[in-house]
Amino acid sequence: MTLRRVRHEDGLQIERTAQLNGTRKIVPLEERTAGSEQRHVRAGRESSGLRRVERHACIGRILRPKGDNNVRASPPALANTGRLMLELRDTLVQQWAQWIGNRASASPSVSRPTLERELGLVVTAFAHMVGPRRHEALPVFNHLAEHYGQMAAMRGLAAGEVVEELHYLRELLTLELAPRLWRERPRQGLAVTLRLNRILDRAVALAVVGYTDMLVATLFANNGVPSSRSDTDAAETERQLDEFEHDLGLLLEPR
Repeated sequence: MTLRRVRHEDGLQIERTAQLNGTRKIVPLEERTAGSEQRHVRAGRESSGLRRVERHACIGRILRPKGDNNVRASPPALANTGRLMLELRDTLVQQWAQWIGNRASASPSVSRPTLERELGLVVTAFAHMVGPRRHEALPVFNHLAEHYGQMAAMRGLAAGEVVEELHYLRELLTLELAPRLWRERPRQGLAVTLRLNRILDRAVALAVVGYTDMLVATLFANNGVPSSRSDTDAAETERQLDEFEHDLGLLLEPR
């Protein structure tokens, strides 16, 4: 009697264990190998996708500065800097033209007064780029920077000399504006300085583009032979400067 009860309990235990484990199926070796390969491929794809997402997220963190490191200049600080540049316009143009020196008279189509007029327009547009109407001044500033490079090609300069002239403007602005920027809070002074440098870098890039375009136009116009129409070129240059003056004058009018 006792032996029969023990065997019955053993049978119930085996049946309960089988229900928990489930019925095992015998799978051929080929199917097991294929399933293993598919699992490895799927795992590899998921791992590769995760690595790609993590890499993009890492790059995004590097390229996107945090709030504490994102230095922005306040509108009043930018407006004060723009007004100061307009006040110093004549001084900046005089020092800039004096440094350029003999380069101004290298071409008969670009006289020294014409070059000084161009320099004054560049400084004026630069001042508007840090003022309250900088978004409206951006198209004029872009065209004027390209025109400065075109005039440099007409003056017979090399591309490096164009960059050198604009970098000297950076030096003048640093020397003239530094005493005023030091009076600002350090964070605002740094933000304004960074803004000025970004604008000047943009001017350098656009001037090189205009310089290259003028060289290519000259090569295609007369098979690389310089044209003797200096009077026509001078008149066209003055007409373009008149348009720039008109566009910049509109920025001074009240909205």
